[in-house]
Amino acid sequence: MRRLKLKPYLGRRGLFAELGVSSSWFIPGIVAEENPEHIRTIQAGGHEIACAGYRHQNYDTLSLTEQSAEIAKGCEALTALTGQRPTGFRIPAGNGAPGFIEALKDHDIRWSSSWRGDDLPFAHPTAPDVIELPLHYELEDEPYFAFNLSPAVPPTQSRIASYSHTLGNLQMDFAGFHRFGLCYVLRLHPEIIATPGRIGVLRELLEGVQQHDDVWIAQAPRSLNGGVNWRCL
Repeated sequence: MRRLKLKPYLGRRGLFAELGVSSSWFIPGIVAEENPEHIRTIQAGGHEIACAGYRHQNYDTLSLTEQSAEIAKGCEALTALTGQRPTGFRIPAGNGAPGFIEALKDHDIRWSSSWRGDDLPFAHPTAPDVIELPLHYELEDEPYFAFNLSPAVPPTQSRIASYSHTLGNLQMDFAGFHRFGLCYVLRLHPEIIATPGRIGVLRELLEGVQQHDDVWIAQAPRSLNGGVNWRCL
């Protein structure tokens, strides 16, 4: 379970307000309980509070019953704090057991962003009311910037990626997604992207995206509500 001091990183979320960007924050219930003022501030800034279970756990180690209990407890903690029940969910680590998507539906989760394998949102075949916003490793900050001595992340202890090269990669991916009309989903971590230097990478990326009049930057629920035809794809 990750237990971090959030204040140094969340203080730089003002970038979103400056650029007029709203976002979805996936928060474990226990983190919300330990940082209630930070969570309320994020919510007051117009951002969505989505669920990541109650603890930051590897779902590969949990049974379906345990995964379902995590969803329920996490949603209950966030609802008690924010007054709004989460409609989105992201697995913090690992994979859902068979029947996991149906469990999301049973807990009134309308959308998920945990799976990969597509460039557009899709309805889960076993629970069509749950829409998946697929992820891509190249659109995450952790593969570029995570670095721990033990266990080795990344493996073989290669250096943290160049900030300029990382920005270039993200910009090239955006150009491709834009050209083909795809859904560009960034997965970012405050403790990784919001350091004093790296926050500039995000600023430059978002400012470039905003130069395109035909691009809509939105929270997940708004993007789905504005694109009901996702269910037909």
